[in-house]
Amino acid sequence: MSIHATYTALNATPNLTQEVTVQQLLQLISLSSQLKNDILVSQPPGHDPTKPPAVLPNHIRLFLSKISGIDLRFLDGCWSAVRSMAWEAKVDRIRFDDTDSEAWDVGNSYELSPHTLRPPIHHCSYCPNNSLLREHDPLHPATLHTLRHGPRPTFAGHLSCPDCKTQFYSNYYVRDGVRTYYEGVPPVIEVSKHHYVERELAELFVAQMVMSWTSATNASQIYNTLYSSTSTSSTPSLTADHVWNAFIILSLIRDSECRKAVLAVPDSGAQNDRFIQAMSERNQRIAEYGQDLINHYCDRCLKVTEKEDGKHYRIHALVADGICIGHPRCAFQDSLPCKNPLSSSKDRFCTLHQDENQICAITLCRHPVVAGFLTCDDPEHRRMENNRSSRQKAMFQLKHVLARQGIVQTANSQELDDVPNDDVERTDGPDAPGPSTTFVEDSKDCPEKEANENLKAIFGRLRTHAELVFH
Repeated sequence: MSIHATYTALNATPNLTQEVTVQQLLQLISLSSQLKNDILVSQPPGHDPTKPPAVLPNHIRLFLSKISGIDLRFLDGCWSAVRSMAWEAKVDRIRFDDTDSEAWDVGNSYELSPHTLRPPIHHCSYCPNNSLLREHDPLHPATLHTLRHGPRPTFAGHLSCPDCKTQFYSNYYVRDGVRTYYEGVPPVIEVSKHHYVERELAELFVAQMVMSWTSATNASQIYNTLYSSTSTSSTPSLTADHVWNAFIILSLIRDSECRKAVLAVPDSGAQNDRFIQAMSERNQRIAEYGQDLINHYCDRCLKVTEKEDGKHYRIHALVADGICIGHPRCAFQDSLPCKNPLSSSKDRFCTLHQDENQICAITLCRHPVVAGFLTCDDPEHRRMENNRSSRQKAMFQLKHVLARQGIVQTANSQELDDVPNDDVERTDGPDAPGPSTTFVEDSKDCPEKEANENLKAIFGRLRTHAELVFH
């Protein structure tokens, strides 16, 4: 729009050019350009989103008038003159200008923010309806966690298609119970309904956890401490769950982007369970196809030998890499260990083997348990369970510690005060593990049997030995 055309439009309102300054017009353009989506939501369904509306919504008129100082009598004339410039302005949705901080503090009372989190589309692309999408529910308060400016209060909302009932959110759309993320990596990631994380901050969390093994708890505490001076008491803190969700969602979206696919997960259920299947599929895909040199072979890493029977055999060199930290697994014992995941890390058995909770914990016994116990009514089996319970008591564990350190237990515990401190040995490394209360083996021999076979029981959870990758 030319200067002449702008001046002509301003002159159309009497006394406007005498009452409104250039600075006020520039502020009007700056503020309104950041409210484009808020303006569109209030327009009729048939409005073209590429064109600015002739009239602003009333609550936005009141806000712009209050901040810019333009009288309401002249605001409509100013908007008519500069609306094309405001509509075509390129706006960084995550830009923060401290000079406008007071303005947006006022905007909160109007539910206006320069970074209100809305869907990036205005029309439904999954049905013939070409009308503007409508707000399904009112905006709700949210916190946007940024890398350079800390937590910022904002608002979030979603749009709905009245025909196909598809719900559109800032990161994804929901249809038929499936949450499908938009293509590409979003500038802001939704980690919970009221918390959003800037992409750059999520990438920092990924780098911290991968490069320096920073835990999610420490990453969130570092962030909260760093911006504690700029946050108010009412600003919600970033938690470890938010950090984990940012890590998982960003990683899965980038993985989908590399495969020219989109991330789709269930919309129902808890946030902690929503991405389990997607992560499992990704890990399996990396194990099978994620190593560039998986099909490599040469004379140095592969040797072919011929046996006496005339058959040829290949010998590969493998490198194992991993950590000796296992995880809880299903305690069902068969020829091969059960690989089904546990519903909770506190469970003894997976969903398929839940009936095993009603079977005696002695490995060779298949009798039902007695209510309140993990064993059946066999006296020997009950004795093993009682022995397991005694191992969990403090005095039993104290005896084990004293025996490991070579200290003879006295008849009276008060006499321990006379033992000099120099006689207590302290190891530099970690303490040796104590007796297991999960896997219990009966050490009571039966003298009447020539070949005595000790009873074995599994009362608690079992764990895998390690997590290894073979190259």
